[in-house]
Formats: sequence, C-alpha cells, structure tokens
Amino acid sequence: MKKFAFAAICVLGLVGFVMAEDINCTVTKIEGNTVYYKKAGGGKGGGMEEKAELTSDAKVFKGTFTPTPVDPAAKKKGGGGKGEWKKGDALEGGVKNAAFTKIDEAKGGPFCQITIDDTSKKVTMIVTTGEPKAKGKKGG
Repeated sequence: MKKFAFAAICVLGLVGFVMAEDINCTVTKIEGNTVYYKKAGGGKGGGMEEKAELTSDAKVFKGTFTPTPVDPAAKKKGGGGKGEWKKGDALEGGVKNAAFTKIDEAKGGPFCQITIDDTSKKVTMIVTTGEPKAKGKKGG
C-alpha cells in the first residue's frame, strides 16, 4: 500500500510539473495582482503586450539567463529569447521589489521567465535577471 501511495504521489507531481508554461518575456508593469509582459523574440506573440493574474502564493526569484549560442550558418540573427534559466535566491520583496515597481517605460522592464499554470492561467513563479536598467530621475 505504501508503494502505491508513493507511486501515485510521484505521478501527480510529474503531471503537475508538466501542466505549466514557461514564457521568456519582459515585464512591463505589475498592477495589483496583474502582470503585464511582452514575450521575447519577434515570432508568435512577440512584442504584443499580454497580461496574466498572479496567484496569491506566487514565488519570485533572482536568476541568471544564458542565451543559446547563435549558429553562424543560420540566416536569422539573434537568439529570440531562447536559452537556459538558473533560479537563484528569492527576490527580496517579491513583486514589490524595485525591479518591478520602478520600471522605466522608455527602456523596458526586467527580463524574466514567468511560469503560468495551464489550468488556472495564473502566474505561479517569476525568475528575473534583476533590476531594470533605468537611470536616476532627471529634472523636477
């Protein structure tokens, strides 16, 4: 009976893991529980602003992104947002961190990978490269 219970938990865990979509994007703003983002790359959906709701227990992490090397023989240049993410420590303040609250619209927000649950269509996790490249405010 213990083996059956363990196997059932493993299967449910794997199915839950598969039932999510990871999207490489630039977060343009966060208002309340809504994340506004633009998908990376110029392909399907790239450049169009989309939005998704955050779950109440959404996790936010600082991470690093290693782009896929560009094939010199390929005609198309650029990686199109493809690469590998490495999740690091939890981001202090979560979505209330300066990386998301002080986004300069002219320069864009932080590059992120958001994980959207397929059944609820809500954001369950964000991994970001960090602070936006916004400079200090000028003028008054």
